[in-house]
Amino acid sequence: MNMLLFNQKIDSMLNDDRKYLKKECKRLIKSGAIDTDNYLNDYELPKIIMYVALNNLKDQRKPLHKENLKDAKNLLKF
Repeated sequence: MNMLLFNQKIDSMLNDDRKYLKKECKRLIKSGAIDTDNYLNDYELPKIIMYVALNNLKDQRKPLHKENLKDAKNLLKF
């Protein structure tokens, strides 16, 4: 894959991921799973919500093919 096509694919995925993350963060904050009143004017609550949303996104972006998953696990070492 050439770099132009690679960058286009990354940009497309980032646009999709941004939309997903905003929607997922809204879903998580409305879930009632945590007491949002315990977090006042700080980044703690947004960081918690974003952490979970990013973990959920990670699961969606996981490579499906065994060979691709092997390559991804190798890249995690770098």
